[in-house]
Amino acid sequence: MRRASFRNGALGADRLEEDLVGLILCDEGHRLKNCENQTYCALAGMKAQRRVLLSGTPIQNDLLEYFSLVHFVNAGILGEAGEFRRKYERPIVRGRDADATDNEHRIGKEKLEELIAVVSRCIIRRTNDILSKYLPVKREHVVCCPLTPIQRRMYLAFINSSAVKKQITDGEAAGYLGTLLYLIFRNDWNPQNDLQAQARCHCIDQYKSVKIYRLIEEENCDCRGTKKMMSDEDIWA
Repeated sequence: MRRASFRNGALGADRLEEDLVGLILCDEGHRLKNCENQTYCALAGMKAQRRVLLSGTPIQNDLLEYFSLVHFVNAGILGEAGEFRRKYERPIVRGRDADATDNEHRIGKEKLEELIAVVSRCIIRRTNDILSKYLPVKREHVVCCPLTPIQRRMYLAFINSSAVKKQITDGEAAGYLGTLLYLIFRNDWNPQNDLQAQARCHCIDQYKSVKIYRLIEEENCDCRGTKKMMSDEDIWA
């Protein structure tokens, strides 16, 4: 038995390429969402009888990342990446566009149902309907904070500026067993990172109610992004 981080596991994978491994078990499996990076290729090159990925947030940005996870544990079940794009990703995404025709909506829905049926052969999904029996109450409050006049002027100047050349990437995510109050002062650029941090508080072996406060500014991209994220959660529920 060998235990390693994704980085160390990838660095040592070349020494095990010729050996047959009984089981590869990857926690935080969504980190293998890019089938072209070095870590993914190194681990995929290992000969293994069984592969298992554990993830609470398998779908993060797009369906191709989901394909990478499924392909890692069951190569070929969805074909190759190009085939997956043509057969599933494009019609599903197109069917969800606001300007899609009725026929495109119908095709997108059919392809999504077909995709779910295929991947259900290699995915064990446990939703909150099951886990809620073992979890305490979680209350999430979205607090919309109006901008002050000077904040509004600064915000408008920022979003209208043509000289913005870098993204704001500061901020930290944390959350551990025993934490009962979790504050989100700024949405993470990847909403799934916030969900993962929440899950570290609201998890099995936590026996007290957990409160989550998300502070967002009104009438700006942060507010609109939060509404979209809540809509996306309903779609993938």
